[in-house]
This record gives sequence, C-alpha cells and structure tokens, in this order.
Amino acid sequence: MASPESLTLWESVLERIETDLAAAAAGGEVPRWDAPTGMPPLPEELRERTRRLLAAQADLLERAHDTKADLGRRLAALNALRPLAATTTAKPVYIDAIS
Repeated sequence: MASPESLTLWESVLERIETDLAAAAAGGEVPRWDAPTGMPPLPEELRERTRRLLAAQADLLERAHDTKADLGRRLAALNALRPLAATTTAKPVYIDAIS
C-alpha cells in the first residue's frame, strides 16, 4: 500500500490529466503539459485509473486524426473548385461532401 503522500501526489496529477482530457474532448483549450518530476512510483491502487486515462487519451487522439483527415478531404474539394471559380461566373449551388 502506498503512502498517503504518494497517493495525494499521484491523484493530483491524474486529476489534472482528467481535466485536460475533458477540456480537449469538449474542444476547449488545453494548457501546456509539463510532466511532473521527482514523483514516487505509481501506487498500485491507481493503476486501473491510469489505464482508463491512457485509453481515453488514445481514443481522443484517434478521433482527432479522423477529424484532421476529414478536414483535409473537405479542403481538397474546396481547392479543386478554385480553378473552376476563376474561369466561370456561375456559382456552385452545393458541394457533395459525401462522395
């Protein structure tokens, strides 16, 4: 069993990670993260919580990559319209974002 001081230190670090993760998931700004130094070993009591946080971070990162790829496709579609817009006075009525 970990000392109360060790648990308190690690709980504060994990709470910060949880807060930042929730802010990122909501689309908010996340302050710069500086890893704490001089920390004692992770207490066994907090390992499962840490695993859940790691999984949540991985999920959020995957969603961010998917969003980035989707935005890239949409930007490419808009850029493809630029030459057309320069040569015609007709305005596009819609863009097929699904195809």
